Amino acid sequence: MKLGLGNGSFAPPLNKRTAESCAYNGVVSGDFTEDGNLDLLAYDLDTFYLFPGRGTGKFGPEESQSALTVYACVPVVGDLNNDGLPDVVAFSGASFAVWLDVVGAKRSH
Repeated sequence: MKLGLGNGSFAPPLNKRTAESCAYNGVVSGDFTEDGNLDLLAYDLDTFYLFPGRGTGKFGPEESQSALTVYACVPVVGDLNNDGLPDVVAFSGASFAVWLDVVGAKRSH
């Protein structure tokens, strides 16, 4: 499925329903499952919601993981500790909250 048409326009959006109605503080993309496909990671006050990418513009079932309770918003993704895995940082009041390999830590336990 081709979402970007290559001429500066896009195909119609694909909608993904979530398990719950909630107001996410942000949604970011990254290869959190290390399968070569971009995944979506949404965040609310105390939970990450992972939507595994299938590589077709569609996403698998939602997985959730508890996070420290902080008021965080505007999450961004980057490899902050140079380990080759995506990390998440979010602005939280007068500071930043950082989660190193947020999904990988769940998989390794």
